[in-house]
Amino acid sequence: MTTVTAPSGVDTLRAGTNLVPAERQVGSTRIASKALSGLVRAVAGEALGVRASAVSVNLSDLDGKLAIEVAGPVAVDLENSLASGPSVIDAATTAQRRIAEQTTALSGSLVGRVRVRVTGCEFINNRRVL
Repeated sequence: MTTVTAPSGVDTLRAGTNLVPAERQVGSTRIASKALSGLVRAVAGEALGVRASAVSVNLSDLDGKLAIEVAGPVAVDLENSLASGPSVIDAATTAQRRIAEQTTALSGSLVGRVRVRVTGCEFINNRRVL
């Protein structure tokens, strides 16, 4: 299980966008590792533009922060990418940032590192069929 607690010397915990004063904190919150893995997998799938089931996630501890390793395909809009859209590297870098931000916002866990390994591409086509 992963325990979400404030580091020593911290007066407040971030709960969503609200700060909770230390004097109002009661007890602790525990998030099972399986639940946290499922949350990160869903966030990673959304960030990469693919189904969550296509993504694998490995979580570990990095000096009290969450280290996330993600492996999976990235969605690529071939038509727009050829014109001037983002490259696969750009898409993976953006996903890396979004995974860290959304995981922290949804779980309250501080993220120390996110590694994204692109295992393939899922091509999407936004053309309108008439």
